[in-house]
Amino acid sequence: MLIRRQCFGNRNAPSTAKAGTGQYFQDKGIGYHHAGLDKAERNAIEKAFADGRIKCLASTSTLAVGVNLPAHLVIVCGSRTYRGNGGYEDIPISQMVQMMGRAGRPGLDTTGVAVIMTDNESRKKVQAQLELGHIAATSKLLSCLPEVMNTEVSQRVVTNMEGATQWLM
Repeated sequence: MLIRRQCFGNRNAPSTAKAGTGQYFQDKGIGYHHAGLDKAERNAIEKAFADGRIKCLASTSTLAVGVNLPAHLVIVCGSRTYRGNGGYEDIPISQMVQMMGRAGRPGLDTTGVAVIMTDNESRKKVQAQLELGHIAATSKLLSCLPEVMNTEVSQRVVTNMEGATQWLM
């Protein structure tokens, strides 16, 4: 969850949208971001958050990479994720650091806060990993770039050569 410094929107703000819909919540300053959004919806939500019209943005880990949306407060709800067949796995600490890195971006905010909400047993593991220090990040994108680009094209995130070039930048 990403939260801007002056949270929350005006809950009394008028909305012509049906109560409970995404637009209704956006009118109130709250949005959500997930992989099921189409490109236009995703872009509109990201722009509304960047412009300050959305003050609180709930999100799946889709915002962990590839999107530059700085926030004042980042809340990571849980340190485990469902991986299918009833199994849960720890979220890699590198992904946690990437998510928390949205808080307090230099040049955009003077401070930032990151909160991880988890159970006591997981807290000890996460805390120990974070206390080890910096985590080296190495990109593996080049080795799977054709598959990734094909996915972006099939999902209509990239629709032409100019879009592909922008995606790569």
